[in-house]
Amino acid sequence: YNLYSSSSMAKAKQAIEWLAAFHAAFYNHPILRSTEDDEHSIWSSGGYWHLPTRMNELENMSTHGSKIMLKMSALAIDERMNRVNLDGNSSFTLVHGDYKEANILFGSSNCAVVDFQYCGKGYGAKDLVMYVVSSMSTRVFEEMGGEDGVLGFYCGRLRDNLDHTKKHSSTGTAGGANANLDVLKMQYELALVDYVRFMAGWGMWGSQCNYAEGRALEILDEVATEWVCAGQDKSKFDFTSADWMEAINGKYPEEMF
Repeated sequence: YNLYSSSSMAKAKQAIEWLAAFHAAFYNHPILRSTEDDEHSIWSSGGYWHLPTRMNELENMSTHGSKIMLKMSALAIDERMNRVNLDGNSSFTLVHGDYKEANILFGSSNCAVVDFQYCGKGYGAKDLVMYVVSSMSTRVFEEMGGEDGVLGFYCGRLRDNLDHTKKHSSTGTAGGANANLDVLKMQYELALVDYVRFMAGWGMWGSQCNYAEGRALEILDEVATEWVCAGQDKSKFDFTSADWMEAINGKYPEEMF
């Protein structure tokens, strides 16, 4: 294996295929039920940007124009991303937590991954977001069909791997639910806004950071517009944290995941 750039289509697909196999292997895994006090525990939240550990960055965020939405929605996004659904099923798998090209070793037809220090529970979409934003070139992103194309490719590989491990069924296991493209898109949107919130206070970086910031603000604008259209007489720039909580819960209902 060698450390190559994942700027080519082939390397990008290898990286996403590895993610899909990794995530499929850990839906409903006993390690997800461990606590940080256990001898062989994982982080309760995969990655290094979850909100409780990044309050200084939250304070540093700009409140100019539309960016105030990122700051004011942060608590609602974090709460929704860490909630178990109404049926008691978890949408979580094991998240690598630092999935960027510097941690991926590419071979001729597959890849290996290193640096698992931020491994923990979360939506698989968290890893996918970080990889797209930090490491995928604009050319490859566009050739794959943009966000929808990347999600479709990942979802197909995730479904294939869940079928292989017998975790995907028509009756719906936690893993099977997350092989649903509509559910995956919702999780991706939440994860993207959450990641951009962190970068907005820490520093924007990555090959797709312009896409990420623009898309995150677009998502929040859609959430706010839908909530206002449902009967709330309020400007999106005046939303409180409680308003965002209600709006986010309306857009991403618990019965979905």
